[in-house]
Amino acid sequence: MDLQAMTVGTLPRVPARIKTTLDASMSRAKELETRGDLLAAGREFKAIARNFGNLTDITTAPARVSELQKNKNFKKAEKQEAAELDQQERLEATPSAQMARLPNGEMDAMAFNELRSSIAGLKRQAGSSGRDWLVARRALGGLVVQAYESGQASLDQKNYSVALQYFDLAAAGSAKPAWAYYQSARIYAITSDKKSMLSELKKCLTAGVHDSSALDLDEFQRYRDVPEFKAVAEEWKRNATP
Repeated sequence: MDLQAMTVGTLPRVPARIKTTLDASMSRAKELETRGDLLAAGREFKAIARNFGNLTDITTAPARVSELQKNKNFKKAEKQEAAELDQQERLEATPSAQMARLPNGEMDAMAFNELRSSIAGLKRQAGSSGRDWLVARRALGGLVVQAYESGQASLDQKNYSVALQYFDLAAAGSAKPAWAYYQSARIYAITSDKKSMLSELKKCLTAGVHDSSALDLDEFQRYRDVPEFKAVAEEWKRNATP
């Protein structure tokens, strides 16, 4: 149901459907509040007030927002969230800035290895059971996305050496690095580095293959009759999800 369309009048209002959707939203908000997730509950009540305010009576929702904002636990959660966001930004800032400089050739091999190690270290921290693991996981997620997106952009621009660096970083930080290995294998296939291509494809097999047609791309076709590639391709087909 398009609530916005009903609000502006481009769709007719259907009271029964509005009530059903409102009831479900209120139920979610109350459940969050009962579980003690006051910030999420407050956001849900605010969304109800915003989405349903011109459609039906929603006085309960803004009243709950007002009450929650007076709750000391709500205020404590707000402060904690702000602190966690600040910590996340600090964890991401330096690696993100370093990644952004890769296309300019401003990072030597030693500095790149340090960057890779910092991302791998963040991955270990994100996998721990300490109190900061969630912040580390969020920061790591942002860096991995940046690495993948930058790698794809570099690949599209045929800046292969930089793309390989980005996919190397993505693999270092990702919990499921198969796609990074696969993209690196594509680049090595394009640049005729058979040994490195086969190595990356084998890493894909170890990490988990999901696309049975992934080796059908044009860049791999020149290797179809190479015995080592055929062996990898056969194992790939056996392990891939159809």
